[in-house]
Amino acid sequence: MTRLILDVSDEAAAKLERAARPAVVSPSRFVEIAVVHYVDLDESHRAETEAGLAEAEAGHFATDAEMEEFFLRAARTGA
Repeated sequence: MTRLILDVSDEAAAKLERAARPAVVSPSRFVEIAVVHYVDLDESHRAETEAGLAEAEAGHFATDAEMEEFFLRAARTGA
């Protein structure tokens, strides 16, 4: 395991203490979980963006009818 030193404000430290308490983990463990979650999410978003760019570069775009259906569906679901 690698040890990292992280300087945070007193306010941030207090928030971490409060957030970790209901999860029944230490603030250090809570930060580890949050960092891993953030990095995984960032990695996923980057992969989706790269895939979308590859599709665009290949000339694959949604048709007007597909876009209209998308927006109608979104309006019906409130998304």
